Amino acid sequence: MLKERAEAAEEMVRSPTTTVTLRIPTAFNEWLDAYRHLAYPTRVGKQELVVEGLKMAYMRRGKPGEPILEAETVLRKDRRRA
Repeated sequence: MLKERAEAAEEMVRSPTTTVTLRIPTAFNEWLDAYRHLAYPTRVGKQELVVEGLKMAYMRRGKPGEPILEAETVLRKDRRRA
């Protein structure tokens, strides 16, 4: 199941982008800004971090009605791919 979700998430990442207004907790926004600033030499962008988070959320939750996987399962999969 996780492999199928990872493949679907990768496919979604390659789709065209859409501009949205998103309300996120201030602490997450501050973390995104700080990470982006500190990662400047490697050019990690805020958008890339948000997409990575959405990809991980999809891998964990899948489609409505599907089982929600434990975060550790998704993270273990992600570490193996690195």
